[in-house]
Amino acid sequence: MLTIRPYLIGLALFCQFHSFGQPDSIIYYLDTSLNICEKESATVTGIGIKEDNRIKMQAFYHKSGLLMLEGWFTDSTLTVKHGPFVFYNKTGDKESEGFFVNNKQAGYWVTWVNGLIEDSILYRGGIVFERISYVYFDSSIISSKRIYRNTFENVFNTTEWFRNGLIKDKLVTRGGSGTDTSYHENGNIKSITTFLNGTLNSSQFYNKDGSAIKNSDLASRRKGHSVFEMPNGPSYPGGAAGFSSF
Repeated sequence: MLTIRPYLIGLALFCQFHSFGQPDSIIYYLDTSLNICEKESATVTGIGIKEDNRIKMQAFYHKSGLLMLEGWFTDSTLTVKHGPFVFYNKTGDKESEGFFVNNKQAGYWVTWVNGLIEDSILYRGGIVFERISYVYFDSSIISSKRIYRNTFENVFNTTEWFRNGLIKDKLVTRGGSGTDTSYHENGNIKSITTFLNGTLNSSQFYNKDGSAIKNSDLASRRKGHSVFEMPNGPSYPGGAAGFSSF
């Protein structure tokens, strides 16, 4: 049974209207960067409609006919993005959504990977002011969440989880000073590390039962092991693998 996709019907209708000389619609041939090019070298076909002295654009992938983007430009040259935009990947899934003001990203932008939110970014004047990033296990369960605020204090806030839902690590810093608290999988604290002005200030490690590890015990564990140096952070015998399996 032959199935005709709705977006292909829409594309055909727009082309038909254009062929009859509709003054407010324009067919564009574009490359993947949305630069206007010759029809023979185009990978994207765009349909622009003039509304409110701007161009409302829908662009489609050539090979599949799937929608690539919907957005607004200031004029028919497509040189300045201005208004809401939605981008789609080659399989038709929403990839990112946000707002442009005179070619600069503004307000909140959201990006997706495999249907899951990867980033939520707040732009001010085209510059990232706040970014929230997510990492997932092999499902929709969040494994980590990172928050960064681009202020004069440079705020970082990172939380990681075990698969059982308990917190694995929590880092909070402001202006290079803060605390990183790591946990065993049973929920007990594994280590507490403090930073002051971007450098290590103090650190304390704990056993799985919650008892503190003495400095002498920690020193004995260092013998014969490499030392794991974290940027602006603590050292640990056995390197990163030793730290993660401790």
